[in-house]
Amino acid sequence: MQIFQKLLTEWNVMRANAFKEYADTYAMRGEHERVVHTCTKAIHLNPDQPEVYNRRGCARYQLGDTAGAIEDFTKALELDPKYIEAYLNRGLVYYHLDELADAMGDFNMAIYYDPKRAAAYKDRGLVDERQGNDQGALCDYMQSLALLDGRRKRDAQEVAQLIAALDGTHR
Repeated sequence: MQIFQKLLTEWNVMRANAFKEYADTYAMRGEHERVVHTCTKAIHLNPDQPEVYNRRGCARYQLGDTAGAIEDFTKALELDPKYIEAYLNRGLVYYHLDELADAMGDFNMAIYYDPKRAAAYKDRGLVDERQGNDQGALCDYMQSLALLDGRRKRDAQEVAQLIAALDGTHR
């Protein structure tokens, strides 16, 4: 009986991984409903995959289901408390919901676990700016730009535009 249970568990993990790969493909195509459906299948087969909850959370957000997205990102973090992408994604949902304290908390946790993650500083700067903390925003944007160090040109341009816009409001 134990051998059968072990084989069944391994089979379910393999099937869950296949569904995860399908979900990644659907996500690249922008087929968010299919991502949700496929991730749900993967979760039923193997509920211990934080990246699947994160992927489904992103798709739910794209479909306008912010509560479902937050629930999925939170579950991903329960499974892996150091999962930076889930902190960043949940923080962005909170930011767009204007729940700035929660957003700030998630961006702070992302920075705590990965202090070299440029996106975390940029996103925290957005919260600072919305809260009226222009000095904090500028510091975070500058840190983000320094971490990008000429890499990811599009990201660096975005951060440079945020700095210029912030600087323009003070002239």
